[in-house]
Amino acid sequence: MKNSKSNGSGTAVSTLIAMDDLAAVLQKCPTSKLNLCLVYLIRLRRFFSGYFSNSMQKLSLIILLFFFSFSSGAQEREIKKIELSFSWFKSYDTKYVINYNKSQFTAVCFDRFNKESFRKNYKFSTKDFEKFKKIINENIPEKDVQKSTSGLDGGGFKLTYFFTDGKSTKIIIRNPYRADSKYNAEFKFVDAFFDFAYSVIKDNEGIITLDNSFEPYFDGIPIRKVGEKPTEYKIWGTMSGNESNNKKFFDFLYNLPKGECIIVDTNENLSWALENDILVRFIIQNSNIKFANTSRLKYTREDIYKIRSEIKAAKKNNENIDHFNKNFSGSIYLADTVLMDKWLDQDNWDISIDELRINCH
Repeated sequence: MKNSKSNGSGTAVSTLIAMDDLAAVLQKCPTSKLNLCLVYLIRLRRFFSGYFSNSMQKLSLIILLFFFSFSSGAQEREIKKIELSFSWFKSYDTKYVINYNKSQFTAVCFDRFNKESFRKNYKFSTKDFEKFKKIINENIPEKDVQKSTSGLDGGGFKLTYFFTDGKSTKIIIRNPYRADSKYNAEFKFVDAFFDFAYSVIKDNEGIITLDNSFEPYFDGIPIRKVGEKPTEYKIWGTMSGNESNNKKFFDFLYNLPKGECIIVDTNENLSWALENDILVRFIIQNSNIKFANTSRLKYTREDIYKIRSEIKAAKKNNENIDHFNKNFSGSIYLADTVLMDKWLDQDNWDISIDELRINCH
């Protein structure tokens, strides 16, 4: 009997020391509320062990049962899926759902009557999702959160977390601005989301849906490479202003390789002023960069045709033509009449992108 008690006491002491060591480690690196709870339970066991030395095994069992019960409850709060909805003027027009269990990404687009106009499911791998998943886990709210900045359009997004225990929490953001530090976490999430989404969605219709959601949050030149041999770029977001407002865009164009034919599909996303600048800087210069879908230039051609006729008539009558420089169309025509005449005299000036792909070598 004495030997039995001695062995039991030794085992209890060894267990106590091991648990104390575990508590010390957890306290130094408390990675979760669960770990902190375990630390306090172990400390509590240490405190009472001197009074209830004969009940060490029972107390250890209680601690372990509590730990596993708590652990089980924590696992039930794991994310089952997240849903991200983007809105324009307070009406959600696109929704994306990431289903953890199915490794499935769903993109949904709504029309102005709030009816689904597009829905498609995409599969992703654990490796694809790994980086974005870490960012998702950085900022999971325990309760609903709302952030907003005063504005009229009401644009923004709603992020909903659905947990395995059937509960959910959401973050609602209205009129966010990158310059405002209070939205840093949200923009970090949005940027990571679109990086992940573009790695998953590859079909044209899905990318267009994604582009529409991405544009209000994008900070850069809305252009991407979409083809090789010939090299082709596509402008996927709207661009306003003229060359002076879009220096980075023109720097990008100027720095493209000179020794090969390159197609830039403007996708009708450029302002008329930008198309006119491209006309002067590239098109009439017979640049190796070929632009498609610049339909607004037809209005420029009509104006320049008219101005050219007036200038020719004025020259014939020995009249001063300086005043034509005050007119935009007149100024770009007079800047280089030889090159502009060649462009005006072309029958097939508006070449389709399919023709460009065939003839661009």
